[in-house]
Amino acid sequence: LQQLESPFSQDISVNDAFKPVSRYWDRIYRPEQILTALPEVVEGVAFDLFTLDLYGELQPLSWLELHISADVGDAIDYEGIREGRQLELEPSATLRLGRRLQVGLSHAYQRFDLPEGWLFEAHLSEVRATWQFNLRAYLRWVSQYFDLARDPGLYREEVTASEREWFNQLLFAYKLNPQTVLFL
Repeated sequence: LQQLESPFSQDISVNDAFKPVSRYWDRIYRPEQILTALPEVVEGVAFDLFTLDLYGELQPLSWLELHISADVGDAIDYEGIREGRQLELEPSATLRLGRRLQVGLSHAYQRFDLPEGWLFEAHLSEVRATWQFNLRAYLRWVSQYFDLARDPGLYREEVTASEREWFNQLLFAYKLNPQTVLFL
């Protein structure tokens, strides 16, 4: 983690932002920081979690953007009030095929493991295509596929071992004025 030595100094350059954290590591400056600075407590049980979040973005061509985010580390099973390990991966790509067509492809993967075994594994895939007719009107199609596998023996409540869903949506939007959009 990096932080400026003195946020009030007038002689700070961009390169100074890469100085290591020293005395400001655990300081709380605003009330909303309290929740992230304290260990997470669920029903009286304190969890000291460690996670690693990564994000990468690349635009190898003017019409192609690639993104990936990953989250790995400790997590809480809020229903069972127990600590486990979580892996989340989210790769995606955006293609701009001409001036009017944009296509987005994405996939989200999540797995949650407990010492007793794997709790669940989930996949969510999405294709999103948008055709821009003009500045006021566009047509968008979204298709999603969801696949969830669970170990029912690790849940308090009864759950199914697997779920699968497919969702499609077609939307036409027309901007009547800067503050009003009509959706069909």
